[in-house]
Amino acid sequence: ENLTSNTLKYRPAVNQVEHSFGNPQPELLAWAKFHDALVEAYSPLGSSRQVKETLQLPIIKKFAKGLVITSAQVIISWHVQRGVVVLPKSVHEGRIRENFKSMLRGPLFYFLLRMAVNRSGSSCECH
Repeated sequence: ENLTSNTLKYRPAVNQVEHSFGNPQPELLAWAKFHDALVEAYSPLGSSRQVKETLQLPIIKKFAKGLVITSAQVIISWHVQRGVVVLPKSVHEGRIRENFKSMLRGPLFYFLLRMAVNRSGSSCECH
């Protein structure tokens, strides 16, 4: 709330935070939406310790297999569908290209949203 508590000539438009499937921060997203600010995820696949675990989650792998995309694409798409700006890091041209092809639809997105929030212990109006 420090970002909006003062009367600033220019309000922040983007809040870059650690944001991942294991740390979905629904309260922060609601706050940002209310204040017309974007949330930018600097660790969209999780911290260096979490990436491998997140990409191997059975539900993520199941969605990836069913959609014929990678586990990373599932997670990136989940972020984008939530309105989060995603900055996935890669030095591999093939991965960079596939990250642009990420997109979940309807019920799959909402199912993953509930899974992430339940894993993190956050409270959320998951609609």
